[in-house]
Amino acid sequence: MQLTPVQKLSISIGAALVVLGGFGAASYYYASRLVAADRAVERANTNMAAAFHVVVSRQEGEHLAKAYVVRPDSVTRALLQAAQARVEDALDALHRGTEDNPRQFARVHALAEGAAQNFETFRSTVLIRDHVGADSARRVLTGERSANAADSLMKIVNEIREDELRVLGERTRLQNAHSATAQRVILVGMVLAFLLAGVALQPVRAHIASRLTSRIVHEHVTGAGVLTEADRARASATRQLQALHRLVADLSGAADRGVRAKALVMAAEPLNTVLVALIAPSDDGALRVLAASPSTLDGVGPDLERPVTELLRTGKATMAESRPERDRAWGDLPALDACGASGAVLFSPLTKDEQTTGVLVVAHTGNRVFPDDELIFAATLGRLGGAALAA
Repeated sequence: MQLTPVQKLSISIGAALVVLGGFGAASYYYASRLVAADRAVERANTNMAAAFHVVVSRQEGEHLAKAYVVRPDSVTRALLQAAQARVEDALDALHRGTEDNPRQFARVHALAEGAAQNFETFRSTVLIRDHVGADSARRVLTGERSANAADSLMKIVNEIREDELRVLGERTRLQNAHSATAQRVILVGMVLAFLLAGVALQPVRAHIASRLTSRIVHEHVTGAGVLTEADRARASATRQLQALHRLVADLSGAADRGVRAKALVMAAEPLNTVLVALIAPSDDGALRVLAASPSTLDGVGPDLERPVTELLRTGKATMAESRPERDRAWGDLPALDACGASGAVLFSPLTKDEQTTGVLVVAHTGNRVFPDDELIFAATLGRLGGAALAA
């Protein structure tokens, strides 16, 4: 199928927008990866900071416990409780930041257990200092268990820190790679957008606009006679509807039966026939032509009497879409041949109150396939004509 200039322009603009959309999607992908890397880096830094806070708060708790042994007071006790609360907050942050890393999560769990043992020792020291004395509290605080717990705690924190540093290095490398790729994609997309904008603005130039307009007009003029099947169907439906409107107007203003018959013949123009005739029985039972186009068909001979009589009896439309089919059905029809209608023929009933009162004869010069819309149009003419002629 040959494309028109408007279709080519539409396809070009659509392709350009698709290309730009592809670059936009690629930029969004790399930008999202960059954001994910940023979040991973932020989480690694947060985890290391939380681990550092655990160590610092634990050391602060140890110093406060020692200070309480030397001089017990409520302020030191409150500060020790605050240090324990800071450790718990830091451990909560570590749990949230390592829940997708089973190995780190296990280390954080071990760190929490070690910190709990340390602060349990500190609380025991405070209780012993209050109820037993400074020497016993000092022995508990400086015991081997407390020292081993502190060393174990520092070992776990170092392992967490090393693993987070490794993750931080990997994420930083990916962050740099995605950043560089996103910059290149955005740069290429920007350059391509400017180039496509330059191409799209070419019709602004006078001579290009004139040439494009001339081409569109030329295509419109040369292609005006080439209608698609849908266009032909719409045009045919419009002509049929207009013919029905004229027929209703003519029938409403005509008092003579002959005038109504001629109006029906004229309304059959959208069928593109070479012959249209209305045949109905007269009062004495003989068949007569009420109206015909051309007017040379003025009587019903024995050749037409057979198909017309058969239709008046059955009330069903009959047709032959080729000359051989017509000859097999009714033999020679010289009355139609004399009018130039030597091809396809349609006999459609004129009806009123489900009674057949006449026949609409539609004939062509050659073979013709009667589409459904023409059969429906002929049946509509038959219903309107049957009621009008019987009035």
